[in-house]
Amino acid sequence: AAGWCKAWAITKIVFVVANSSVGYLVNRAQFEAMMDDPGMASMGSGFFSAIGIVGVVFGLLWGWALPVFLLIWFGRPKVKQEMATWAGGGVPALPAEPATWPPEPPVAS
Repeated sequence: AAGWCKAWAITKIVFVVANSSVGYLVNRAQFEAMMDDPGMASMGSGFFSAIGIVGVVFGLLWGWALPVFLLIWFGRPKVKQEMATWAGGGVPALPAEPATWPPEPPVAS
């Protein structure tokens, strides 16, 4: 389980960088079109650049939060030791007999 989580986390980190880069380029094109519109109030290109950079930073931080947490969590020695004790890779074994409902009362001896 930890191996799959680590692989997912690394893939997600790369995907978030690519997604944020594409998002920045799309936003920049949109902002340039807005600045060329004569009916649009003049905000200045610096304002739109700052908004784009803030968006990229928030996108990266939000997108990296869970993957970084998982990489740190599954890298901890105590977690590694605990997972090594799990039988079957962390999947709990099913009982040999199916449970009945309601449970049968205990037999007095």
